[in-house]
Amino acid sequence: MSSLLAAIDLPRVARLRVAQVLAESPREFVARARSRSLSNLATLDDALFEEGLRAMEADAAGGRLPDRIVEHLDLVVFGV
Repeated sequence: MSSLLAAIDLPRVARLRVAQVLAESPREFVARARSRSLSNLATLDDALFEEGLRAMEADAAGGRLPDRIVEHLDLVVFGV
C-alpha cells in the first residue's frame, strides 16, 4: 500500500504503533468473542467456534489470559 500511495506522490509521513483495548478483563473478552462481533470469528464453522470458545472460557477461568486484552495496531499517516 505504501508503494502505491508513493507512486501517486503521497508518501508516508509517519508510522506509529498504537494500543487498542479490546476488553478490560478476560470475562469481557470471552463475552465479546461469544457474540461473534469480531469479524474474523463470523466465518468460522459453528462446531469449531464452540470448541474455541470453550477453550477460551477455560483459559479465562484458569487465569491464563491477561487482565486486560490489548492489540497493537500500526497507524500510518500519508501526506504531501
